[in-house]
Amino acid sequence: MNTNDFASLLWILDMSRQNGVVHVELPRAQRTEKGEPWRARLYLVEGYVVACHVHSQVDGRRLFSDGEAMRWLASWGQHELAWSLEVFTLHQTTPHPAPAGLLPPPRSVAPPQRASQPADLPPPARYGSSPHHSAQPAGLLVPVSQVTPPQRSVQAEQGVISSWPRKHRQIFALVDGKRSVGQIAAMLKLPPAIVEAIVDDLQSLGVIQR
Repeated sequence: MNTNDFASLLWILDMSRQNGVVHVELPRAQRTEKGEPWRARLYLVEGYVVACHVHSQVDGRRLFSDGEAMRWLASWGQHELAWSLEVFTLHQTTPHPAPAGLLPPPRSVAPPQRASQPADLPPPARYGSSPHHSAQPAGLLVPVSQVTPPQRSVQAEQGVISSWPRKHRQIFALVDGKRSVGQIAAMLKLPPAIVEAIVDDLQSLGVIQR
């Protein structure tokens, strides 16, 4: 098990660019001092956290999920947390331990400063509930934008990426020039129209292209 504060852990994971699951809990010596024991799972896509859940180790009930879970973990501040990473490829169903030396030493790095101002992004109102999709008539082609894979045009700075909304970060992490909008939507379980709108936003920022 490795030990880091939560901010350092997130930076290490981002640098690793791994796909997998991170298990986080209090170090064993401190569990009796901090109330009900818990364990968190962070699900990664290329180093980005796409889902997070905190469960009780007493009865297994879910305590926090996603944004609330991330905020709760961040509230531990500089407190050391124990963690381990299980990595997998997109074609594997069973995670396996990360090879030795794949991640940087836990204490050898410090988290960078967060960007003080968020990047200019369109108002979130355009990401409301998705419109009703009727059955597609036979012979009607899928929109080219959902078939032609987007690709990154520049390597965005981490400080800029961290200021984006969560769905923007998730989608940008999956853009590789091979996956179509439809495939990315299926992987994130989002309506294609939502993914298409966010891809357009990222394209307007100049970080991806078609």
